[in-house]
Order: sequence, then structure tokens, then C-alpha cells
Amino acid sequence: MFGLFALVSLLAWWGLWRSMPETAPRDGQPFSFRRLLADYGQVLGNKSVVFGSLSIGLITLPLLAWVAQSPVILIQDAGMSPLQYGWLQVPIFAGLIIGNLLLTKLSGKVKVTTPIWLGIVPIVVGLAITAVAATFFAHAWGWVIGGLGLYAMGSGLVNAGLYRLTLFSSNVGKGTVAAALGLITILVFALGIEVAKLLYFADGNARFNQFTLLSGVAGTLLITLFLTSRKKPTH
Repeated sequence: MFGLFALVSLLAWWGLWRSMPETAPRDGQPFSFRRLLADYGQVLGNKSVVFGSLSIGLITLPLLAWVAQSPVILIQDAGMSPLQYGWLQVPIFAGLIIGNLLLTKLSGKVKVTTPIWLGIVPIVVGLAITAVAATFFAHAWGWVIGGLGLYAMGSGLVNAGLYRLTLFSSNVGKGTVAAALGLITILVFALGIEVAKLLYFADGNARFNQFTLLSGVAGTLLITLFLTSRKKPTH
């Protein structure tokens, strides 16, 4: 399946490269790979962009790690049916939807940083509930799922505003900033999901959820550092 996705993506990229019309005005200057590298260097040297990107990755990682590992946790090891597995995902994604709906209600009425500060609390509390339940109770799936749902609600409140503030933390072209942001978050996701998987197979569900709690706490600390030290972009 993933091979098919890769093939379709490659064909789509080739088609766009061959046929997509140019909409940006041309100023007569040829493409400069050196200038591109210089722009990326400026962006990656901007602490606000790096802190914001890392915090987005770390805040989102627990959800992605759960999505990747939960079939093994719930179906293979806990012996649940696919139907039970599916129903247990509902509160988590409902929490994410509720967080985004709350963000929609708050948008335009409060500062862009307000939902971010509000979202930090359910993120940490939710992941802490999940980690404690997984550590001290063998099959406390209600607490695990409830904690993840609370975390997901906080994540829904945080991500959009955090992405916007990170994107505008540099005066370099927004396409370059977005690409650098995407690169950093993908690296966090890839490494974090792999570490979470290894911890689960080595030490079980408790260690897996302790790691996601650590990721969430690290992400909220970076958010705090990002918001308190954020300045008007200078490069």
C-alpha cells in the first residue's frame, strides 16, 4: 500500500513538473541553488522557527505514535476485535474535533496565543492520566483512552495557532519557512514513532505511554520557551 502511495506521488510530481503553469512573476534571474541553501540556513538558524517546529512535532507525536502502534496494542496484544478497536478510537478523534471547534469559537475573539496557553493544560493532564493508568493498571483502557481524548482536545487547540506563529517568525519566504518546518516535524515524527515502537516491544504499554508523556511535556516546555522569547522576525 505504501509503495502504491509512493508511486502515485511520484507520478503526480512528474505531471506537475511537466504541465503545471507558472503563476509567479519572473524577474529574469535564474534559479540559484546557493541562494536556496542560504535561505534555508537563515531559517534553520532562527531559534523561534526551530523551537516552534520542534514543539509542533513533539505535541503531535503522541497521537501519531498511538495511531501507528494501537493496532498492535489493542488487537494483537490485548486481544480486542477490530470493532472494539475502532470504537476505542472514537473518543480520541472526537477530542481532536472538539479542540478544533473550540478553536473556531475563540478565533477572532482572543489573541492567537490564548488557545495555545489553554491547550497546554489538557495536553499534559491527558497524557499524565494515560501514563499513570498504563503504568499502574494492566487493562485500564477507559482511563488510557480518556486521557488520550483529553490530550487530543488540547492538541486541537494548540496546533493551528502554533503553526501560524512559527511560520511568521522569519522574514524569509513563507514557502521556505513552511518547508523547513515540515522537514523538522517529519524528522521528529519518524524518529519518535520508531523510538515509541521500540520501547513498546521492549518494555510494554507502560513505557510506551511514559514516552508519549515525556514527548508532550517536552513539547509544552518548548511552546513556553517559544512564546515567551518570541520577537518580531528579523531574518
